[in-house]
Amino acid sequence: MTTNVITKVLTPANCGETGMHDTYITIPVKYDPESIFGNQPIDLTFIDKKTGATINLRYRLEINKEHRLSKLGPYLKSKNAKPGDTLTIEWLDQPEVSSGNLDLYIDIN
Repeated sequence: MTTNVITKVLTPANCGETGMHDTYITIPVKYDPESIFGNQPIDLTFIDKKTGATINLRYRLEINKEHRLSKLGPYLKSKNAKPGDTLTIEWLDQPEVSSGNLDLYIDIN
């Protein structure tokens, strides 16, 4: 099995330190997010790698072509995340989001 990984170094905006109403990350195009998540808004369940807890996030392709995972605030707060920490998303093999067969994992380092 192949492990696929997306990493993102958190910024102050990602951590909710700039007064934005939603806490989200953008997924760089180099990861080809549409091939993973599609191009329609979708609610996804992630599994925390350390605790096994589930985290519900929302993926959507924005009008400005940003690929966003939103609703991260509660998770980042529970992990005491700060700017400079790395958020990691992992999945095994070929993603199959539309069929519900994709196990997504999330972690903060």
